[in-house]
Amino acid sequence: MKKIILPLVLLLIASNAYSQRYDFRRNELKFNLITAIAGLPEFNYERLLDDNMGIGTAVAFSLEKPENMSLRGYVMPYCRMYFGERRASGFFLEANLALINESESFTNYFIGSSQDPTSHVNYAVRGGFGTAVGFKIAKSNVVGELYLGVGRVFGNSFIDAYPRIGITIGRRF
Repeated sequence: MKKIILPLVLLLIASNAYSQRYDFRRNELKFNLITAIAGLPEFNYERLLDDNMGIGTAVAFSLEKPENMSLRGYVMPYCRMYFGERRASGFFLEANLALINESESFTNYFIGSSQDPTSHVNYAVRGGFGTAVGFKIAKSNVVGELYLGVGRVFGNSFIDAYPRIGITIGRRF
């Protein structure tokens, strides 16, 4: 029994001595208030890789009917570079890619026929690339951001560009 306990105690002491202490919380979950008001709630997850760099993903989905809003939702991975004096805060530049779900609704009218007009909705998924600039404040693990940007949708798309705008609040953990 003593032969087993002594190596276990030494292993625990060694792992404790060489483990890294993380006082810097590296994950953030955020909610975009601006897009939520527009009927397209957006949730963000960001992983802070260093004091001045982070990667993340924004996911949004439309609450409106397809006839009222062409942009149905998106998944948008992004990378940010921070230029503030504090860890992962202050002014930032963002580059993003996007997978966008969009819709186009139209009505068929049958001229000279007794048939009623029929409505159709076409859905498509397109890719895009964009940039944004913004500012982040982080205090007591509460995060707030303000950013503005635009992206270009590639291919034969119903929409030519997508907005990257937000006032987000969230938590760093």
